[in-house]
Amino acid sequence: MIEPFYLLYRTGLAPTNGASVELSRMLRGVAPFAVHLMWDIAEGGSESVGCTVVADDCNAWRWPFYRGQGVYERFRKRWGLNWWDDGMLNAAKLRRRLHSFRIRPRRALVKCMTESDASHAIGLWEGLDRPPFVLHIVDILHDGLSEAETPNFVRLIQEANHVVCICDITAAEATKNGAVSTSLLDSSSEFTADDRTPLETPLRVVITGSLWKGVYEENLALEILRAAMPELRKRFVGIEFHYAGLCSDCIPGDLRHEIHDHGRLDAAAYRDLLRESHLAYLPISHLGHTVGRYSVPCRLADYLACGLPTIACTSPGTGTFSFLQSLPEGIALNVTDPDDLLEAVAHFSGTHQRWADASARAATYAAKALCVDTIRTRLFQCLDDYC
Repeated sequence: MIEPFYLLYRTGLAPTNGASVELSRMLRGVAPFAVHLMWDIAEGGSESVGCTVVADDCNAWRWPFYRGQGVYERFRKRWGLNWWDDGMLNAAKLRRRLHSFRIRPRRALVKCMTESDASHAIGLWEGLDRPPFVLHIVDILHDGLSEAETPNFVRLIQEANHVVCICDITAAEATKNGAVSTSLLDSSSEFTADDRTPLETPLRVVITGSLWKGVYEENLALEILRAAMPELRKRFVGIEFHYAGLCSDCIPGDLRHEIHDHGRLDAAAYRDLLRESHLAYLPISHLGHTVGRYSVPCRLADYLACGLPTIACTSPGTGTFSFLQSLPEGIALNVTDPDDLLEAVAHFSGTHQRWADASARAATYAAKALCVDTIRTRLFQCLDDYC
């Protein structure tokens, strides 16, 4: 039986972002022992575990009249109806809410990606009387961390009993900012390569997920794909590209008509699309000079789990590059220009046997190292060891 724990994570568990999907996988089987405290329902809603505290004032009743808004707001503040006032948590309201739950955790798992996350997490942690906690950093959406720019994030790192990081780039940043100890933990996948489609004509290449709209002026991965497309069409007759996700409008206009857009798919349909494809191409670069260098897209684990030889486009000094370097040889390639992309596609699809070998190695590795049970066990072992 797992010891109960508080989960401090920004939003609900709707499948709107990789972090929420990954967390849903981690909570499978342990959700009855979790009390989820969230503070922003705008993206993922309030869907979560049975014991959930939504410390977000945006869903409070709104004063509907033209006059009296100021009086109403002062009334709410005076009588302690708000969760937050000037960034300070209403601890009494938190205690009242927690009192209704049958479980009383004595430790916490905190997931953080931004200074705003950290500010809210610190407030809630203090409202819980500062239980020991493990900090899980799945991304850093800042150009580095510092006492001056991200004081709450740095404080979380320093207060944590242990920091779990998505990659060695993130671990180095945590250590630099005072982490007592760190460890690495990959993303997981619940998919398998069962009943996957063998290599056949036409060659099917899948690209999925967020394209980080509004973050990058240029996306080198898509620029390379656009430049290589005419030659790809010549060398691999009938080649198909399939996109699944909510960001197809970020694909360059002259490339968009080259790609089948499936939109957002549920988990089963997404799994089937991967199994019906032959290669995966990661359509975001997260280059070393960008804020995305700390990211390792969790879709990579799904690609490999479905037996997809994977092609990415990034640079040294990024989490994605580090992840690719850690993989067994022959299941993933990194490209830097259109010629590289052409050669990578030719390498993986040159013969049925070469593709089958790469596919089998990818699936075997993922089944052992990236499956949900393995990653979940490692994460909660950290919680047991340090809290």
